[in-house]
Amino acid sequence: MKSVITQIVPDIPKLLYSRQEAAYALGISTRSVDYMIANKRLLVRRIGGRVLIPVSQVRKAARADYKPIDRRRSVGI
Repeated sequence: MKSVITQIVPDIPKLLYSRQEAAYALGISTRSVDYMIANKRLLVRRIGGRVLIPVSQVRKAARADYKPIDRRRSVGI
């Protein structure tokens, strides 16, 4: 038996992904997503302690060409 919500609202596409879902969608590791967030390559929403990534940001990242991250610069060495 379907829940009441499922009966009223048809399948609605997700608007926000978790870090793990974004990593899976992009075919990269969760740690790579964390680096992209830290370097402002992915903009996020923080809701109730959760880090959520808009689908539009995931699509933008999938279309973009990125240079490798210079880890020395990102950690301030």
